Amino acid sequence: MPLTITMTNREISLGGVPFISPFVQAVREPAGDFLVGGFFENPPRFRPLPPELLAHLNQPNLVYYHWEITAERLKELPQLSQLALSLTSRYQVEYESVAGKWLDRAGPALGITVTEVTQTAPNELAFKRTAPGGLTAIELLAFVDWLEAPQFPAFDLRLPSPRVRPGQKPLNPITTPPATPAPPHP
Repeated sequence: MPLTITMTNREISLGGVPFISPFVQAVREPAGDFLVGGFFENPPRFRPLPPELLAHLNQPNLVYYHWEITAERLKELPQLSQLALSLTSRYQVEYESVAGKWLDRAGPALGITVTEVTQTAPNELAFKRTAPGGLTAIELLAFVDWLEAPQFPAFDLRLPSPRVRPGQKPLNPITTPPATPAPPHP
């Protein structure tokens, strides 16, 4: 399917991308004008947000707030993760692996994850996480990717060298600089 760009007065979206629906949208609210973007469509809400949540977000010392239904997010994120990994020629998690099966089995049991960062002093932040599994969906995916890394426990974040046909030398091979010997101990 070819890539298509759809533009309206308030939204730009990209179609034909496997697994995701990237978009950027202009939103006008009483508080001002905002740009909202994402990789997945935002489903319509039939009920307003609970007033308790809005009151919680109105704390003067709240720096960061993240709320997710981790089990639901785990259904969407592997597609985005696998797309990013395949586009960068990275190793992709086999979901029949031990770590993949663990994530598949543990995921549905995970409930709501809430992360809050508050400023407790001019030079101090406090982090609070409430989560049945201790991690958000993206953190769980990163953990599974790390467990299944070919060089585990190492985690190589370098970009892979360009793909080359057999017998052909790469144009710009990625090389690791030679190790510098440690100085002798006195």
